[in-house]
Amino acid sequence: MAEIKLAKGERPFACSQCPRRFYTKNQINVHILRHEGIKNHVCAICGLRTVTASALRIHVNSHTKDNLWPCEFCDFKSTTQAGRKHHVKAVHRGEKKYECAHCNKSFGHLKTLRNHERIHTGEKPYACNECGKRFIQLTALNYHKKMHLNT
Repeated sequence: MAEIKLAKGERPFACSQCPRRFYTKNQINVHILRHEGIKNHVCAICGLRTVTASALRIHVNSHTKDNLWPCEFCDFKSTTQAGRKHHVKAVHRGEKKYECAHCNKSFGHLKTLRNHERIHTGEKPYACNECGKRFIQLTALNYHKKMHLNT
């Protein structure tokens, strides 16, 4: 099989549903599963479903207190060392390196910036499978789904 050389930083795999691009075919495949809401990996303890097996392993660690990474400044505990590091930078050191191109508001986490930008773009990636109503944030969809349980 011939090896294809990519320019440094090139992301040849484009998502057809949003502007994101990826370095590998595996990355885009996982990303597409997130768009489609396919979560085949289930926590045996609480029933949480995840897209990837690695995300499930990280989640399962959250059930055992001895596998958590505690913050040295507050009561926050992360399931990963990287998560704790991001928390300390964003919350305690005030590092907010992710800036919104629309309103210049800054955020400590890229995920938080992406969620915020949906206010400006109107993107609503989370859809209710009962009624089709769409939401900017997953938490809003989950709150909405509880309404269907009461009807």
